[in-house]
Amino acid sequence: MRAYCEKKQKEAVQVLDHGKPLDISEQEFIDVRRRCGSQWPGDFEMRAYCEKKQFEAVRELRGG
Repeated sequence: MRAYCEKKQKEAVQVLDHGKPLDISEQEFIDVRRRCGSQWPGDFEMRAYCEKKQFEAVRELRGG
């Protein structure tokens, strides 16, 4: 189980390393990264999930 958890954390770090999506502004990216990082300081998998959902919400609010 530990190996599985470590693998998922490493995969999440790779997702986070991709950085800012092209359709998200710099300020939106900074705000989301900060918010998710403070909510999930020790869990990269949840941080990546949080960012994904926040970016989806930003896109939805823009109407697309």
